[in-house]
Amino acid sequence: MTQGNDLEVLVQGIYRPSLFYIPNNIFPDLTEEQEKEFNDYRVINAVGVLKVNGDTTYSDKCSPTVELLSKPTQLENNVYQLQKLRDELSKETFDYLLGEYQKHILTCKYVYDWLLNNTNEAINEVTKEEFGLLKLQLDWIGSHIDKIQAIFCLDRKQTEETPEELSELPPSVFNNKVYNDILKKENLSKDKPTKVKRSNKANLPSEQEVDAYLLETVFNVNFKE
Repeated sequence: MTQGNDLEVLVQGIYRPSLFYIPNNIFPDLTEEQEKEFNDYRVINAVGVLKVNGDTTYSDKCSPTVELLSKPTQLENNVYQLQKLRDELSKETFDYLLGEYQKHILTCKYVYDWLLNNTNEAINEVTKEEFGLLKLQLDWIGSHIDKIQAIFCLDRKQTEETPEELSELPPSVFNNKVYNDILKKENLSKDKPTKVKRSNKANLPSEQEVDAYLLETVFNVNFKE
């Protein structure tokens, strides 16, 4: 594999699997009707699961705990792959790759911390299980950072600080490209999110309908052309 492909596979191993949600403050100017529509279509106020294969579903459509059980193994596999690459690559090349990897794991920690600590404002509600898993995935990535720091002798101060510039998710993390477009780093602002009014959920459409709706209404993709 090329160095770029190596990093891409490693970054997939950082994020897959994960629990996530789309912060409702991404769409701050929704009318009451639009807000209801977005709630009905689960664009906002729904917890999603990014599976280990890159597919996505909703946490109430699967067992999120079961889906996330493989995360420690995925992170441990990344440690093994990095050790293997250290032996295969030149020092200069590996040091660059490790530096990029460090940015991604610190970004992931920032994202997980944001998702955990903004549940009161950025999503209407989460279940006890969902909240516990949001905390657990943050703990796992924190332990992974500690292990990377110890094995590769990274400066501890550097691994404890959020990078000045967060790393963008590679397009390959989510098989559904809609999420790559929505979950931009600028949408996870340190500013306090705007809380939306609660609304009752109507009958929910299929995930395929949600994908099509997002593409047509949010990203102006015309399927009729």
